[in-house]
Amino acid sequence: MFSSASSKIGAAFDRLSQSLRVQLLSLVLLTLFGAIGFNLYDSFRSADATAKLVADRTLLASARVIAEAVRVDEGGNVQVDVPPAALEMFDTGFGDRVFYQVITVWGNLVSGFPDLPLPAAQRVGEDRAFHGADVRVLMLDHPVVGLPDDGTIL
Repeated sequence: MFSSASSKIGAAFDRLSQSLRVQLLSLVLLTLFGAIGFNLYDSFRSADATAKLVADRTLLASARVIAEAVRVDEGGNVQVDVPPAALEMFDTGFGDRVFYQVITVWGNLVSGFPDLPLPAAQRVGEDRAFHGADVRVLMLDHPVVGLPDDGTIL
């Protein structure tokens, strides 16, 4: 009883696999799903690149605002009062946290988190891990009037 049913199913499957209509439909569907898959992958990569570009531009603007606030007092000490606008650029209302670091080229910490990882290159954002969270970091060197020799901060 089962052998006759399975042979009927097998015969129907053989007829369908030889059908030109089924072969064309299979080819069209396979091509369509391939194109959809590639489009999804390409869209994701493009959206990711755009998001990183926007984040890097915002990080660079924030770093410039902080760098402009750096000054040297009468005693030759480097000081910075971080403007609230530099940190508010990233406020989306979802409890965002901003980490920053201002150091001299000699490695002296002026303000911020001492263990914040530095990116490999200037003005290029990188994804790093910091205190158990994935963060995007960017480094900017900026000259400071009043510092001797190489008077820049990072």
